[in-house]
Amino acid sequence: MDRLTAAMVRLSLCWLLAGFVTGGAMLVDRVTPGDWRTWMAPSHGHMLFVGWFLQFVVGIAFLLLPRKRTPQRPLGYNERLAMLGAGALNVGLMLRTFSEPFERVGKVNAVTMTALFVSAVFQIQAALIFVKQLWPRASVRQVRIRPQNAGPGEAAERSSRTNGDQVGDWGSANETGTHSLPDLARMAQGQKPAWSRQTEDLSANLISCNPDQEVGSHVNKVDVLLVEIEGEGSVEIDGHWHEIQPGLVLIIPKRTKRATRCDGNHFAYLTCHRRRSGLMPAPLMANRDGGATT
Repeated sequence: MDRLTAAMVRLSLCWLLAGFVTGGAMLVDRVTPGDWRTWMAPSHGHMLFVGWFLQFVVGIAFLLLPRKRTPQRPLGYNERLAMLGAGALNVGLMLRTFSEPFERVGKVNAVTMTALFVSAVFQIQAALIFVKQLWPRASVRQVRIRPQNAGPGEAAERSSRTNGDQVGDWGSANETGTHSLPDLARMAQGQKPAWSRQTEDLSANLISCNPDQEVGSHVNKVDVLLVEIEGEGSVEIDGHWHEIQPGLVLIIPKRTKRATRCDGNHFAYLTCHRRRSGLMPAPLMANRDGGATT
């Protein structure tokens, strides 16, 4: 649980307790000194609605609503500003709870009027902060609808991807099973991706390259896990080429420039990353002496 959510939930529970104690005093108003019903009627409602209910809901909303995390905002929101809003909400509510009973009994003075004014300013400020922080996170998510049965056009596209070979098991999101990646790579003979599997969130691709093929230089949009399956090949990471061996695992961070090339008769490797558009092997545009280019 985030620190903000924990703080707001705990404060809401404190207001819940204060509201029940105040409500209990109002119930026994006739047998206790003072006129608790007159003094605390509006304040009691604000304790329970704003202090407990509203604060609890907003605190949980910060935790549960979708977040867009960035290096500048690892939590997906401005924690300092949100904490300021929580502080303003609670300070404003305490000022109101203190000053409003004086107004109810007709003992209004400059101190109580100032306290009520500051209370209103603080609570309005808190509301503006919460709306500013949560509004962008309450967006509609676009859901892709995948057809259950592929039509003639999609079937032809899948057939062209595998070039007529029965090695391209492109599969569907709900398909399960095991696959021998070395066998699939050898059967592909460098003809486009040997195998691919995509789910709603994940993309895995087995790339099989011949000596005249490579995946050109590009910048990762997501983190990529790369595993060499067989053959001889090299991976370029930010301008530096690295020879890799079968079984070697590389984790290539996003926003990193990378490329791959075949250094022998055959080169096959598996990539796995968050789903995005895939890459196809491209012909080398320079020989090995002149270096691989894109």
